[in-house]
Amino acid sequence: MPAFSAKTAAARTLDHLLAARDAMRVRGSLMKTWGASLDALTLSPMPQPAYMLRERASAISAEAAGRIASMSLRLAQSEAARDCLRLNRRNEQTRPQEGMWEIVLATGGLVDPSSRFWWSPQFRNLLGYTTAQEFPDVLESWSSHVHPDDVHEALTAFAAHVDDLTDQTPFDVCYRMRCKDGEYRWFRARGQVRRAADGTPTHALGVLFPLAASQ
Repeated sequence: MPAFSAKTAAARTLDHLLAARDAMRVRGSLMKTWGASLDALTLSPMPQPAYMLRERASAISAEAAGRIASMSLRLAQSEAARDCLRLNRRNEQTRPQEGMWEIVLATGGLVDPSSRFWWSPQFRNLLGYTTAQEFPDVLESWSSHVHPDDVHEALTAFAAHVDDLTDQTPFDVCYRMRCKDGEYRWFRARGQVRRAADGTPTHALGVLFPLAASQ
């Protein structure tokens, strides 16, 4: 009897070890498929029934699928925004008398060193420039060419537009800019700020076009 009991206990222990090994293999396979999403799955010291593992794996699979769908939606929205911007830039080629501009706004606004500026080739051409070396993508390129008497009005109009969370204050202002030949000419600038969900301004897009002398 003692020998028989020891053999039976050893057999049960071996069965438990084999079951635990199989459970770990199942978990390892799921980890390869879903990665960190499987953190909710835990194994007790004793092997769990197979149906419990399948139910937990199904729940985790559904959660992971939801996350993937959400990420896909955000990616599609981001791609759509970039496509819209690329389309605007391509369309600009058919409107030589209009120059587009774009500003990526950092926390401190226009004067924040982290803010980024983009002046289109047509924007530069309106002032007589042809390269980014002559008219770099920085704020100073614009501010140094605006007539001293018009700088304050232009900046005030832009600030009023950005600060209005209702977006009821348009940015539409006329001012003079010094061209490459040294002459000041009148231009009209229009733009629209874009905001994050909490209302924080993230970037602004706009257009500059010349005004006739009679205007």
